[in-house]
Amino acid sequence: MDIQTMLMTIATSGIVSSLATLGIQTFLKQGITHHFNKELALFNAEITLQAENRKLDLDRRMHDFSIYSTKRHEVYPELFKQLHKVIADFKGVEDMVSISTEFIALEDKNSFTKYLNDLGITFSERLISQIDELFKEYERDSDLERHLLKARHIIENHLLTEIGKKYDELQEFYIVNLLYFSDDVSKESNILIQGLGYLLAPITVPSHLKKKFSKDLLCQEIESGLFKLKEIIKKELSVGDYLK
Repeated sequence: MDIQTMLMTIATSGIVSSLATLGIQTFLKQGITHHFNKELALFNAEITLQAENRKLDLDRRMHDFSIYSTKRHEVYPELFKQLHKVIADFKGVEDMVSISTEFIALEDKNSFTKYLNDLGITFSERLISQIDELFKEYERDSDLERHLLKARHIIENHLLTEIGKKYDELQEFYIVNLLYFSDDVSKESNILIQGLGYLLAPITVPSHLKKKFSKDLLCQEIESGLFKLKEIIKKELSVGDYLK
């Protein structure tokens, strides 16, 4: 083999080797690129799926939050209204009894019942029966002072019984909607409900508290507690404090 042939062979071998090397590199690059693109596509699909799941979860949370928020805007005013109504009715019992028995003589049952009705007193079968019995007794001895005192007792018991029904409704409302109350609202409401229970049925006051029990003082504390609850509710509904 002469030198020229040898050089051609070497050159040809170099070109073939270079082409082979280039081919291998191209193949490897294409393989790597394909693998990368495949992994990237899988990654993008996973990211897209996670984003969709997060969006669905966020939408669900926003929906639940909206329902929860709306429910609070319903139950808070109703809770305060029922508390205020029971307190106001209890405070008005004494005045109602005085008006209904001191400014009308027990001479005419129809006039007396009409007067009570005009005052807004709701009649029950028991109250009607007691008034009938009261006037029958009054016709027998006509002791006005004694029967006025008895009338006061009858009306007072009736009014407290009616308030007791509202109190039971208040307790039921509190229990049913407790899930929607913040800790602060729940705590203050519970204190008020217990205090009202003591006012409506003093006999239930624990023995260790009876010596300290004062209806007037308890009324003042309940009034203060109601104002405190109102401020808490106003704050929560105005700023949307739903994390408590």
